[in-house]
Amino acid sequence: TFNKISCPKISNSFCFLKATSSKTVEITNSSLANFNSNVDLISLSECTQVLLSNVTTQNMFKLTKENLDQIFVLNALNTKSLNISQLDFTKIGFSGIKAKNASLNMQDSTFSNSLKTTGNRLLISDNDIYSAKLIQPIQFIILDSSNSTLTAVSLIENSLNTLVDGGGIQILGSGGTHIIADCTFENNQASNGGALFVKGQANSITILSSQFDDNQASGNGGALIFADQSIQSFFALFHPLLGVQNSLLISQSTFFQNTATLGGAAYLGNQSL
Repeated sequence: TFNKISCPKISNSFCFLKATSSKTVEITNSSLANFNSNVDLISLSECTQVLLSNVTTQNMFKLTKENLDQIFVLNALNTKSLNISQLDFTKIGFSGIKAKNASLNMQDSTFSNSLKTTGNRLLISDNDIYSAKLIQPIQFIILDSSNSTLTAVSLIENSLNTLVDGGGIQILGSGGTHIIADCTFENNQASNGGALFVKGQANSITILSSQFDDNQASGNGGALIFADQSIQSFFALFHPLLGVQNSLLISQSTFFQNTATLGGAAYLGNQSL
């Protein structure tokens, strides 16, 4: 258990925590800021119960910008229960959270790479994040063969970066149930799926009462893309024993001024919306 930890101004390659086969990991009321690294900040494997609450991370950059391998603030593999609340990621010079074969429950959290300008010029303090985002693959959340529930999560301005698919969230792999509720995706940018990119065979994806504003894809799916399913095969396939499988539900959500080559709001397999 880590409580009220502060790690400011770390200049060397740094791993805050690496845990394997731990029953309980808790990080609460802590701040991690202003450091460079070429390794994941928090690396978890085969853990049972993980809690991050009221944790702030900001101003993080890679030591070697020429290395395009992704590193993460949190990389969780085979984690049975990953609970995150009141997490604030600001000016992330590498990727945010990756969960593989895990179950993620996140609420009341913010991911933001917003850059401030004076006139048409970036402020000096934002030059590093601007440079990092131009040459490195940076994503906020990657979910690989996992289950997730995201409630009141804001993903804002992961922009200036077309090296990735899914500027806000990327969902990969097989299986998994995903619920996105009361979330905000704003000013994110990617090659495909400016806010959300889905590839694989997720069991179900439900998007409720969420906003997708001003997201952009240089390819397809300004707000979201389902890369390898057509709408007929992904939308509410019925199994006689298991019920609805491979289903997509979007309800009470808004899409405003999202742009792409095809599917400004959404690109579903071979069809655009």
